[in-house]
Formats: sequence, C-alpha cells, structure tokens
Amino acid sequence: MGYFDEYELDSRFKSVFESWHPVHGPYHAVIDWDQRRTITVSTPEKADHEFVFEALEEFIDDLPADVVHIAVSNDGELLSSSTAAESDWTKIPFYPSPSDFPPHLPKVHRSQLTEIERLGLQADHVTYEPTLGKPTPGEPKHVVFKYYINEGNIVMFWHEVNCTLRIPRHPNIVPLDCLVVDSATLSGPEVIVGFTTPFIAGGSIMDNVGRVFKLSHLKQLITVRRSLC
Repeated sequence: MGYFDEYELDSRFKSVFESWHPVHGPYHAVIDWDQRRTITVSTPEKADHEFVFEALEEFIDDLPADVVHIAVSNDGELLSSSTAAESDWTKIPFYPSPSDFPPHLPKVHRSQLTEIERLGLQADHVTYEPTLGKPTPGEPKHVVFKYYINEGNIVMFWHEVNCTLRIPRHPNIVPLDCLVVDSATLSGPEVIVGFTTPFIAGGSIMDNVGRVFKLSHLKQLITVRRSLC
C-alpha cells in the first residue's frame, strides 16, 4: 500500500481527544490516517495512547468499514463493536466551493481517481483517464492526490493549493494539475475536496537518504528562488 506498509503506531494513529462516557466508560477518539476514518476505543480503565493504539492495531484492518466504536479489555481483547451514529465522533471538515477558485481551473471528480499507493499522510499516488476534448479515453494519467480529512488541516490545505496554482510556471516546480470535486449527497452541490499535481517518479529524499546532492541541484534551487522573487 506504500507509506503504511511499515509504520510507527503514532504515525498511523492520532488521538484526537479522550473523555468518559456514562455507558462506555473511558474512551479515546482516534484518527486512522490509513483508512481515513475516526474510531472511538473504550477501555475498562483509563489507558494511555500507547495501549489504545496497540489494541486498535490488532483489529482495525478486520473491522467493517461502518464500525465507529470498539470496546477492548484490559488485556487488549476485543469485547464489542458498534456502528451506532451516537458513537461516531468523526468531524467533517469545511470544504470550499468551486466558486472560491478561478473558474478556468480543470476539475476531476473523486470517483474518477484510482488509488495506486499511499505516499504519506493525506497524499496518494492515483491515476485517472483524461477524456476532455478526446473522443475516447486516453492513457491513465499519474498524479498525486492531496487532500485533508480533519478540520485541523484546512488552513494548511488552503495555503498549499493557492500557492501551487499561483506560482509562475517553472521546470523545477510541480504545478497544479486539477481540483478534485465531490458531493456529500447525490443531489448536493459539488465542493473541493483536494487537488492533484503531476506524479514525479523516484521517491522522496527519505526514500534514499544516501543520494548524492550535486552542485547542479543547488543551482536548480537558486534558479527557482530567483524566479519567485
């Protein structure tokens, strides 16, 4: 699956908050960055993040997609699971309208994207078939889909997409490809849920920390900085 093939627990899971419920007792609301959902974990006694993450890791990949709450024992065994709406603490973030962006920008519907692998938190390698202006579908286009799934990333996303679409074209800067649209209901208005940029093969710096940094690479960076000044 890419980024989440090997991971540390605190890089896949994030505890949003912890509280106490009169029926379920102590619980943690946890975001799973891999499955992109929030699930609450109840424990008989107050537990730390490490215990909750370890217990959740044991079952998360086998739980049905509609499960929003699980209860575990002090030994980390699964006691019960629930799909009840009142146990769902998922917060839907605000998604901007297409009218908040320049009208000429190309768009692609999220349903048209096919996931290839996860590149990181809220960044996926995907493909889609560009059919605009063509009588038949062409070769799948490889792009990076960037998005956000919680309210804490709204500002970061807004700045990134606006900087990307407004930076002057440069051979060493990855440009905006498309805005990604979707709607919450079949009849609901479309909103912007992310954007895509061209996929550049070769991995990241962290994939090859021993890679030689050449003088030509520094010259490229300097050229980019000058073009933006």
